[in-house]
Amino acid sequence: MRALTNKLNNIFGAQYSRDINIFVSEVYSTVSVSDGVEIKVDLIPDEVLVSKVLDCVRELTLTPEQTLESIMVAPITKQGYTIIPMIEFRTALFESLLKPVATVSASLIWKDDVIINRGHSKNIEYSKNGGDDIVGGFINGQTVDGQTFSVLVEGDEWKASVAAIVSKKYNGADVLDNEWWQECLKGILFRRLIDEYVGSMLNEVSPENYCKYRSIISYGDEYYKDVSEEDTLVLNNFGKVIGKAKQLFTVKEHVEATTGAKSKGQHLRVIVNNERKCESTVLAIDESEGNSEWGGF
Repeated sequence: MRALTNKLNNIFGAQYSRDINIFVSEVYSTVSVSDGVEIKVDLIPDEVLVSKVLDCVRELTLTPEQTLESIMVAPITKQGYTIIPMIEFRTALFESLLKPVATVSASLIWKDDVIINRGHSKNIEYSKNGGDDIVGGFINGQTVDGQTFSVLVEGDEWKASVAAIVSKKYNGADVLDNEWWQECLKGILFRRLIDEYVGSMLNEVSPENYCKYRSIISYGDEYYKDVSEEDTLVLNNFGKVIGKAKQLFTVKEHVEATTGAKSKGQHLRVIVNNERKCESTVLAIDESEGNSEWGGF
């Protein structure tokens, strides 16, 4: 924890120390569950976490404000049960990058919500009734010259997008944070938005914002690739195969060996295509394992 705090203070300066402390505290309070086992950020080596955050800041040329207000970090497991930091971004960052051409707001659609009015050249109107399942989402916007527009993602496109995030990018890990999942799912909408007319406008008016937007929305896309034999090969500095990585322990064994305590395994379960045959992709509680404070998501 101290390593990340010190590094960010050295880079951004003492004037950001309060915001840095809040940011780092949020990072280390984020908990995930993988294979029924609770994993925390402090299981990630300091040098790995610091390197990941700083590489992200440099690669995307993020300002101190963009870094401390927009980056979210959670622990997940990848091939070989290695625990790594997963970075996502709050959607307010995309909204700010779009300001030269439009003002936008994103909303998620729950199972019982009813869309009353829709269309690319108008804002979507809907009756907000709630429900347990998130079945889609939309962005309403208005360009600087007064034109209204909207982008809607639902049905099979929404299901496929959520399934890809859960099964491929997150490798089935559940982040125990309602805000995390809602921000993550809204990212689906902003990924679609940049390919619409407003994206072309941004490219013309502010190429710098457009390039940054594109880079941020595609950040972490390498995690979507399928696991193959090539991913387990060990190479030397000259690219020659010198061995194959093998899984020597499970997530549970690694966590217990590291912390000296058994995990409770309590978690928010993300259901994609489940045995209950839900009509849509949902984010829901496993009542037998969860905590009632996570209800309604």
